[in-house]
Amino acid sequence: MLFESANKRSHLPRQSIKLGLLVESAITANRANSNLQKSNVDGSGHNYWVDRRAGYSK
Repeated sequence: MLFESANKRSHLPRQSIKLGLLVESAITANRANSNLQKSNVDGSGHNYWVDRRAGYSK
């Protein structure tokens, strides 16, 4: 059982890298889509922090 769980954990970094590449690929494709450009959507998330310096209190 211990070996099995350790073996599953060893795949996590590789899966994380694969997911990151997939996300980057999707964002690149979304940025090339004119319909998504019009609605200002590319799937990259928010590039700013919500904090007091940005004018937010909560």
